[in-house]
Amino acid sequence: MESVSLFIDESGNFGTDGRFFTIASVRCDTNDCIRYNRAVKKASLKIKRRFPKSCTDNGEVKASLSNCISKDYMLRKIEHSCFRIDYITADLNYVEARLLNNQNILYNYLLTFLVKPVVINNSDLKRLTINIDNRTIKVGTERAFAEYIKGKIWVEYDRSDVDVTVKYFSSDRNYYIQGVDFVANAINARFEKENQYFTNLITNKIEVRVQFPYRNFGN
Repeated sequence: MESVSLFIDESGNFGTDGRFFTIASVRCDTNDCIRYNRAVKKASLKIKRRFPKSCTDNGEVKASLSNCISKDYMLRKIEHSCFRIDYITADLNYVEARLLNNQNILYNYLLTFLVKPVVINNSDLKRLTINIDNRTIKVGTERAFAEYIKGKIWVEYDRSDVDVTVKYFSSDRNYYIQGVDFVANAINARFEKENQYFTNLITNKIEVRVQFPYRNFGN
C-alpha cells in the first residue's frame, strides 16, 4: 500500500466520567476511502430519516445518541467497506495524574501506538495522511501535533521516506470521521459497559489492539 489514510476519533474522556478512553482508527487506501465514505454517508442519511434523535442540532449522527438498531446498521456498513480498524484503549485508573492533566501529551502518545505499526510494517508506504476531528486537538496545538508525529515517523521509526500529512476536519461535515465515532464508541463500550456485541460486528477488520498500560489494564 503506497498511500494510506487514517481516520481517527475517540470515545470516553480523560477521567471525568468513566474509566476507559479509546482512540480508534479506520485505515483505508484510495479505493477503500471511496467505499468507506459512501457506506457511512448512506447509513448516516438513513439513520437521520428513521431516528432523528440520533442527530446533534447541526445534523451530525452520533453513536452516543444512537439506538442499538442504528449502531448495528452503521457498523455493518463500515465492516464491509473499510480495509482495517485499529484501536488503543487506556485504563485511566493506571494513568499518571500529570498525564491526565496534560491531555494533549497523553493523546499524542497514545496515537503513536496506532501510527507506528502502519509505518514499520509497510515497507512500500510512501504517503500517510492522518485525519483527525478538529475538536480532539486543543486549539493552537495543531502544528505541534503534526511536528510531533512527523518526528516519530521520520526519526524514531526511521521512515524519512514517508510523506506525512495531518488534516483536521469538523466531524459534522465529514462522513469519514462520523464513521470512526461509531467504531470508537463500540470498542469503548466493550470495556466500559462490558458490552461486546457491537465490537463483534467489526472484529474481523481489527488488526491492532492495544490495552494501555498492558500490565495493569482492567485490574
